Amino acid sequence: YTFTFPNKQAVEESLQVSCRHELRIMLHPEKLQACTVSRDDIVEGDAVFQLARELVPEGFRMEVAARDLLTPYELNRGHVPLAVFLMNYSGQQKPLTRQLADDIRAQLEAQVQDKWKLEVAKAGRLVSRPYPRYLLPKLIKEYKR
Repeated sequence: YTFTFPNKQAVEESLQVSCRHELRIMLHPEKLQACTVSRDDIVEGDAVFQLARELVPEGFRMEVAARDLLTPYELNRGHVPLAVFLMNYSGQQKPLTRQLADDIRAQLEAQVQDKWKLEVAKAGRLVSRPYPRYLLPKLIKEYKR
């Protein structure tokens, strides 16, 4: 079953269900030279939002809820800057399932690797369990601690 309003209006935000995950992009200086987007567009711009927006089906909302730059991030091959994004998906006009959100996550990680030629740290981790969208601001506060 697909539950939606007949006029395709968005469900009230307080009733939306969301899932979230972290997208961790390794910013190797040598790999950034071959990347199709700049480091600034990734870290401070909307490159991640634009890439993810292409993958989210109609009826769902996607947002970059928080972002951070970790330097240096320890890796087997030394230290590398790491851009971390808290991605949030919500069901606006259709119910969001954890499986759908996880499929979007997997596609997003693959696109970062295929289109941008950058590595994703801790790839393949499942999205969160579904939670009420109205809790996102509180979760962001906890995330930033």
